[in-house]
Amino acid sequence: MASHRTERSADPRAALRRAVGERDVEAVTSLVAQHWMYLLEHRSITLALAMGLCTPDPADPLLTAVFTELGAHLKSTFRTNAASHRARWSGARRSEAEALRAVLGGTVAAIAARADGRAAESLVHVDRARAALPAAAARIPPAMLARLQHHWLRTELMSTGYVTVVDGSEEVLRVAVATGQLDIAYCTAGYYALSHALAGRGPAADRAAAEADALADLIEPWQRAAMGVPLRLASALRLLDRGHGDEAAALLTDDRRAEQDSELWALALMVRSQLPAAKQDSMRFLAQLEAEAASWPSDVVAQPANSVHLDVARAQLNGLTGRGALAVELLERSAEQDAHGIVRVRLAAIRAAEDPTAAATLVEAVLRESRDRPRAAAEMHLLKAARALSEGKDAIASREFRRAVALALENGIPRSLVVAGPAVLTKLSELTGTREALDAVAEIDQELVSLDRSRDHTLLTPRERAVLLGLMSGKTRAEVARDSFVSVETVRSQLRSAYRKLGVRSLEAAIFAASEAGIRN
Repeated sequence: MASHRTERSADPRAALRRAVGERDVEAVTSLVAQHWMYLLEHRSITLALAMGLCTPDPADPLLTAVFTELGAHLKSTFRTNAASHRARWSGARRSEAEALRAVLGGTVAAIAARADGRAAESLVHVDRARAALPAAAARIPPAMLARLQHHWLRTELMSTGYVTVVDGSEEVLRVAVATGQLDIAYCTAGYYALSHALAGRGPAADRAAAEADALADLIEPWQRAAMGVPLRLASALRLLDRGHGDEAAALLTDDRRAEQDSELWALALMVRSQLPAAKQDSMRFLAQLEAEAASWPSDVVAQPANSVHLDVARAQLNGLTGRGALAVELLERSAEQDAHGIVRVRLAAIRAAEDPTAAATLVEAVLRESRDRPRAAAEMHLLKAARALSEGKDAIASREFRRAVALALENGIPRSLVVAGPAVLTKLSELTGTREALDAVAEIDQELVSLDRSRDHTLLTPRERAVLLGLMSGKTRAEVARDSFVSVETVRSQLRSAYRKLGVRSLEAAIFAASEAGIRN
């Protein structure tokens, strides 16, 4: 094998570009042999050029198989459809050499599919690689196996929306540490933390993040930047859960490029749409989101792994700008592709506010699927409590509210209680004789939660009610102004007055408060 001619601290993408430019065959071969998974994952076109220079040692069957699979995949990626060129193997009769190629080929194809958001296709390739592993295990060193398993794990996480902790993820972390693959251990712990944070398993997310932080100082700076995206997103979500939006924003200002280069780019945009700055200037954030989405091929954006997160972000930002009907439309568009309940939770919250009984089926469906997802479960129990309260079923409302509060506080996700709206939250707290929920959200999302009990919703004027009802029914501000024979600016002024009296700053939040106050179509 050729000697290593690059510094360990250098980003392999930059080192490979230099080596290819200098036509340094030995350096190119060494870099590809060491970093092929990383280079492929980051869509390094230079890798395709490098394959024409590589000369692997023919006596090393493992590296020969690596280069063969990379060459076949990259040629088809840049010229035709890669999937049509994959070899089909017979299973039990596969030779050791064929099995090795199947393991590596399946992993190469899975990484490429995952990078484009094709979660289902990526999972098929992973299954093929795993099926061939027993016959090829003797040919694969433990260190490389740890890297292969890490990528398989990431594919599984993507297919479940990153909210389900994949079986064996702790084993992947252990093997990566034992074999000295600390960058892989760091990234795996980050994904582990992200999975827990998205699902609302706060303490578990904090423990996984601490493990990743402990590994951060043991790897190179470029590895932390490129492989630290899941950890940063997990940490930001946990800060948002506790109401520390400014700290979450500060954390996500680091290395924006790494997010854009990663498979988590759409999820990162969804997290960013929840930052305080997004609420203060939602139109600018929405424009940035659309610009970034437009920079990707349309087929990549359309993949469920990306489109669901983008639509949730769009709904959040449109709701903040008063386009409630468009927000609902965006959520409904992605509801069927929602792998982890986040879209249906938002839809259930909005529908429950408009008509508490109409959302019952959706609420129950999400609850059945959210046994390991405290965030969704807490919000759904809270919506059941709100529905029972509106129907005069105080005993049920009290029981469901206590369940929601217990889930939120035990899992360190008090922000989940914001979904009820200020008036409902206050009434449920009074019904149960506890201030736990009120105290937990006292510092969270003040534009959505106002705990000032002196507000009187009956002070809305008839015109303010009419404007609010018009917007709740799906009309635009211009349409409301036309129907009322007033200017758009007058409608905006009346809407701002209604928001102020309801103690909110967005149409989505106004729906909760207005519905609770008996303002309905």
